[in-house]
Amino acid sequence: MVPGFLANERIGYNQHHHTSGFAKMERIYDILQRIQSLWKELERTKPDSREHVVLMNQIRALSDEYRALIDVPKKPRESK
Repeated sequence: MVPGFLANERIGYNQHHHTSGFAKMERIYDILQRIQSLWKELERTKPDSREHVVLMNQIRALSDEYRALIDVPKKPRESK
């Protein structure tokens, strides 16, 4: 299942990267979970309802936030 896979990735990421990178991965994971939850809510709404439109707008906004987070170039590692 995807959430379990992402949880494992988060653990591995934390062991090898700075805390700020881990916080970013946590945010990405949280966004994906929220999008998944919104899609489940959307399935229970009528396509022509106001609630449906609101949910779609939330999904779009979170998707944009997700893309912005994953498209940010990685900072080069500092040599010690």
